[in-house]
Amino acid sequence: MGVFIGSLILGPIALVLGVVDLIIAIVAISVLSSSGFTY
Repeated sequence: MGVFIGSLILGPIALVLGVVDLIIAIVAISVLSSSGFTY
């Protein structure tokens, strides 16, 4: 039961962190590309 509750809490947190990380990556790439930075 404790494992289920833990995954129930950590699941959405991991999902939110993944989405935030994705958004930060997209913003960083768009800022770098708009400033003329090339890989």
